[in-house]
Amino acid sequence: MKHNFIFVLFITLASSLQAQEPIPNDEKIIEIARGELEILERYITIISDVSETSYTVKQDMIDGAMEHFRPGSKIQKSNCRTRQVETLEARTYFEHLADLGHKYDTIRINFLPNSVGEIISTGYNKYKLIGEIKQKFIGYMNGVVKYSDTTFKDVELFLQYNAEFDEWRILIGNISVKFTSKCK
Repeated sequence: MKHNFIFVLFITLASSLQAQEPIPNDEKIIEIARGELEILERYITIISDVSETSYTVKQDMIDGAMEHFRPGSKIQKSNCRTRQVETLEARTYFEHLADLGHKYDTIRINFLPNSVGEIISTGYNKYKLIGEIKQKFIGYMNGVVKYSDTTFKDVELFLQYNAEFDEWRILIGNISVKFTSKCK
């Protein structure tokens, strides 16, 4: 009986060790996270493009962007004039961005270099990083700047291990406004 117990204990420990996910390599994960932020920036730029992007393409881009988000993620947007920060479901945020053509005939969104913090353990084989994006938004009407601001946002990035492909994937969580400045 004692030998059976030890055998079962050994088998249980051995199988749990095999099922563990590898510990992420910080440099590799941070590089992947920066790439994910750059992908997010490209989606924002294309979806907000008033002049060249059709409605159908924008909807396809929104669908593509949503594949990079965790379900239920929210994105904050700010307005310098009203000093309000509004929290929207991620899809709603992108739809709002796609619909800015009724306010502006040209939109320019420029991004300053993004950054990614250290990897934080949030529990058994679960990890998170905080990235930061800095965006300069300019909305024009008839060639005149109608609105502009620079916004710094924190982006939650969650690591997800895919054992089938032996790789880490990063999903975007909530995006929150840190501050908005340089209003016009």
